[in-house]
Amino acid sequence: MKTFNEFMGEGWSAKYKKSIDCSNPKGFSQKAHCAGRKKVEEGRKSGDYSLRDWFSKSRSSDGTPGWVQLGGKYAGKPCAKQPGQKTKPKCGSSKMKRNLSKKEEESAFRRKNKKDKNPNRKGKPINVATEVKKKRKKK
Repeated sequence: MKTFNEFMGEGWSAKYKKSIDCSNPKGFSQKAHCAGRKKVEEGRKSGDYSLRDWFSKSRSSDGTPGWVQLGGKYAGKPCAKQPGQKTKPKCGSSKMKRNLSKKEEESAFRRKNKKDKNPNRKGKPINVATEVKKKRKKK
């Protein structure tokens, strides 16, 4: 789907963008364009980030790691498959991990791996509830 500017024929053409001399931009718009281009190029230079890198850098409000694995051998590690890990990680916030008992955490991990057996499967994630809903008994 086209954006409004593309639809209306507004905006700069790719040819014009390439013709801008960022060492000597003319006017506010060209300066802003060059600053954006520079920012994008710096992002590419900083390295190729993996999901593991992103999750290890995320933090919750209290400074503890943001998203961590629940249950299993890698419990508490950043929420991305660790080198040598053979199971699919069950992830949650570090705050959620603190509020779960060890038994609840292991139960969620087992349910995740029972439902999503192939750890190398690509595509849409299979989500499993962290806490089991208790069944009501009928009177």
